[in-house]
Amino acid sequence: MTFEPTSLEHPCLKVSQLTVNYDKTPVLWDLTLTIPKGVLVGIIGPNGAGKSTFLKTILGLIKPISGRIEILGNSIRKNKKRVAYVPQRESVDWDFPITVLDLVLMGLYGKLGLCCYAGKREREQALKVLAKVEMDSYAHRQISQLSGGQQQRAFLARALIQDADVYFMDEPFAGVDITTSRIILSIFHELKTQGKTIFVVHHDLETVKNTFDWVIMLNMRLVVCGEVAKVFTPELVHRTFGKENILLDEATRLSQETFSGISTNSHMTDQ
Repeated sequence: MTFEPTSLEHPCLKVSQLTVNYDKTPVLWDLTLTIPKGVLVGIIGPNGAGKSTFLKTILGLIKPISGRIEILGNSIRKNKKRVAYVPQRESVDWDFPITVLDLVLMGLYGKLGLCCYAGKREREQALKVLAKVEMDSYAHRQISQLSGGQQQRAFLARALIQDADVYFMDEPFAGVDITTSRIILSIFHELKTQGKTIFVVHHDLETVKNTFDWVIMLNMRLVVCGEVAKVFTPELVHRTFGKENILLDEATRLSQETFSGISTNSHMTDQ
């Protein structure tokens, strides 16, 4: 049975006037958007557009200077156990002495607690999700011995064992093999049929239409957010990727004026 996305009256994610700065340098400026439940969402934009920062801010890993974020109608603090996150593979210390099975079991720490031992039931559960991503035969291998695609699948398994309602994935398709891409896509569509919502930072523009239901197009400012069939147009792609300097200059000007106490009104964001 296929789950039908809900309306925006009870959204998965609601962001209002979100602004994030590093010191006085703007990273995200005045983002307002709403995403329904049960959809596969692509987050696209050029390098340095703030895509990873956007995910980390939603997850509470970065504190914004202003704005409001709601996940499933509440704060991330109250809904933390309903959310799973797969970071960029490059941000992980793959030399850490841990097996694939233990890595996946780390996904249960939120439920078990750091001091609780993972027993037979939890290990069987971990092996089950490893089989789903075709990694069960690597369960006792050190993570340093994995290929890039295998590393990505191991982290995907760690997210799956959490049985979350919302998944945030930071560039899961970057540098992976065809087999891993196929497995990831299959998992995403399975999650979607279960009513889960998946957010994916993505770079391959050619696959956006065939992969995602919704798209968030960022370049520090929100260019557009909506259904792929309606908003993923050449014009808006050009606005996202072809006018980096214009958007950067505008965001910088607004940030400087804000810190100077000057009130401004922006008309650049498409809602």
